Order: sequence, then structure tokens, then C-alpha cells
Amino acid sequence: MHLRMDATYFSQFCLVAYQDDYDGYTQLIRFSDREHYSEIKEDLDNLIRLGVQLESITTDGHKSILKAIKKSLPDIIIQRCLVHIQRMCLLWLTRYPKHIAGQELRRIVLMLLRVKTENDRLFWTKDIEQWYKTHKKLY
Repeated sequence: MHLRMDATYFSQFCLVAYQDDYDGYTQLIRFSDREHYSEIKEDLDNLIRLGVQLESITTDGHKSILKAIKKSLPDIIIQRCLVHIQRMCLLWLTRYPKHIAGQELRRIVLMLLRVKTENDRLFWTKDIEQWYKTHKKLY
């Protein structure tokens, strides 16, 4: 199974959800005050004990989540959630980048969530590599 993990914060608590990425079925939820390493590790260990066969985990990249995954499942594939990647990129780029490189990168980043197939991924990767070749002198 490909597991999707995310936390949502409400005014008085945090809800950590563990879902099957294929059908969205919720495997486990936890109510907490925040994303604690010890609780996430316990949740992962419980899923393993229940016989859930995990192939990969997609997460937002929170440090305590990554630490718990590496401790409980050291060989599993970890993927960063594309929504979170896009959100952070857009935050860094701002809504109206001043430089042409930023404007072009923002356009490419906005296309990220349209990547659905391997072919889409190849085209998106080609675009970002071409952007880098064009603007690498800025680095």
C-alpha cells in the first residue's frame, strides 16, 4: 500500500490522518496537540503490527514525521507531497515575481499539480531543466 500522511490543525487540536493513497480509505487517525515524533512512530509501528504492507509514504516533509518513518521503516520510499511542494514554491516566489526568471519559474510551478502520468512528469521535468539551463547564471 502507498500511505498518505498529513496533519490538519484546528483551533484546539491537531488531527493526523493515515490514508491509503489508492482509494483514500483512512487506515488510522490520531488526535493530538501537534505532530509528535513518538506518536507518529507509535502509529506507524501499530500499522506494521496490524499487517499493513507499506510500499511508500507520501508526506508534507515535517521533520518529526520523517524521523518517525526512518526509524520505523528505514527502507521505505518517502515522497514529498506535490501540493506541499507547490505551496512552498509559490510562497517563496511571491504572487508577482519581479524578475523574468521568477515569473517563468512560477508558471512552471503552477503546472506541477497537472502532472498525472509518467509522460507528464517527463515534460514537466524537461521544462524545469530548461528553465535552470536558461537562468543558471543567476546562481
